[in-house]
Amino acid sequence: MRKTWLAVMLALVLVGIISSTPLPSWAQAKGPIKIGYITPLTGPMVSNGRDTLAGFQLYLEEIGYQVAGRKIEFIVEDDEAIPATSLTKTRKLVEKDKVHMMSGGLMASTGYAIATLY
Repeated sequence: MRKTWLAVMLALVLVGIISSTPLPSWAQAKGPIKIGYITPLTGPMVSNGRDTLAGFQLYLEEIGYQVAGRKIEFIVEDDEAIPATSLTKTRKLVEKDKVHMMSGGLMASTGYAIATLY
């Protein structure tokens, strides 16, 4: 059940990315598709964070870390379930690592903090 849900969510995100950009530019694009992922890997929510990360990584392994002929670069950051840390890590992923999309954000408190960022 969890595997199917994760596959559906990733497919919807990828369809959204591809459909929002003209196909020729995606076909001609070079380099990997960068996915940023924030989740608590330390602190009180570590168990939930590791489980969601493991599910995402399992799916990426099954598709060989690539989609539409392009490699997927998966960048994981620990937000410790702390809103301020989540903001800092999200800024890093977007501004420094130049991720194409973000995922994760397990806690509502971190989600509210990130929602105001971009």
